Amino acid sequence: MQAEAGRVATGTIRGLDGLRAVAVLLVIVIHTALTTRLPWGVLGLLDPVVFSGQLGVDLFFALSGFLITTLILREEAGQRALGRPASFSLRDFYVRRSLRILPPFYLVMTLLILVSGPAWLSTVRPAREIAAEAPGALPSILTFWWNYYATFVHPVEVGQAFVITWSLCVEEHFYLLWPATLRLFKHPRARVLIALAVCVGALALRQGARRAGMPAQSLDAVTHLRLDAIMWGSLAALCRHEGWLPPSAWRRLATLAMLFLVGALLWHGDLLVSPQGTTLGRVYGLTAASILFTLVVLEVAQAPGSVFTRLLQFAPLAWMGRISYGMYLLHSPAIDVARLLTFRGPVTPSTGHFLLTVSVAVAITTAAASAMFLCWERPFQGLRSRFRHTPLGRPGTGPNEGT
Repeated sequence: MQAEAGRVATGTIRGLDGLRAVAVLLVIVIHTALTTRLPWGVLGLLDPVVFSGQLGVDLFFALSGFLITTLILREEAGQRALGRPASFSLRDFYVRRSLRILPPFYLVMTLLILVSGPAWLSTVRPAREIAAEAPGALPSILTFWWNYYATFVHPVEVGQAFVITWSLCVEEHFYLLWPATLRLFKHPRARVLIALAVCVGALALRQGARRAGMPAQSLDAVTHLRLDAIMWGSLAALCRHEGWLPPSAWRRLATLAMLFLVGALLWHGDLLVSPQGTTLGRVYGLTAASILFTLVVLEVAQAPGSVFTRLLQFAPLAWMGRISYGMYLLHSPAIDVARLLTFRGPVTPSTGHFLLTVSVAVAITTAAASAMFLCWERPFQGLRSRFRHTPLGRPGTGPNEGT
């Protein structure tokens, strides 16, 4: 293992909280545009950027794969440092993840179910209507199987505030499967080959599903078609840990991925958000975005003193990164409130008005997520330290554990 990688893995990786903030801001921007029904063409050159903002989720995925795998590798390195077999506690991992993910998730879902109903709350469909139309919808949301239920069992309109849980489903399935795989396969090359096989396999499955006529929204949401977005991050963490990916190689890959995405944007306009989508965007564009964001994460992790990393450490961005999970859960109703405040009376769509609405939505989301973090999430964060005992740092420390 590379000495530098080992040192970085023992503590917080600078700049990654800032990347989380960028990811959640991209999501808020695109959902504000969709919720306010902003027409294409109003923002001019900003249109492709705004309407591809859902790529913020792919940035989240890349971060999750990289950080979760890094945490596990760090725990194994700690055991090795004590002269023990390199291993990690699967039980402790699941407990830590549960304490991180479940308390804010169930709090927000409960609030959304209770407050749904007012006409101005357009992102939250009343729970009683959802239950009457599709009895399994809410249970599938609450048990992290919504992406499969909505695709294969009963497509139903539940409102944007509930729809966003598709990405949490993908994350939870990753948390369930990948650590168990790492526990089963110890050899570095075997792990790298498995991660690479998942990345290539998901791409092939996505292409096959597209050719079979699967709706574009389903291509975006179903776990076995989207798991590569997380696994590219895991693959990067494995290669970095073993010193198998020199900077010159990943920078060349990042350049190629960026050129592909820019070319797709220029050729097709809205790369990923059109209801029909294109094979270029929905299949290969998702892969290019995943690779690009993974390499951005890797660059930040490997260059803590760079100008880019220092910009990402800007205090407001770092704080947004810490509370980004809460912001993701709460941003949809916050957009409704922002729209209510900024859309009084007839409004002609304009860049200025859209940016005002986004700014208000970000402010409301940040305030609500900060309150939830300080009053509700932080006590559970403290409990997580009881399930981490690593010799490379005090219990509970780790690289950006708020994934």
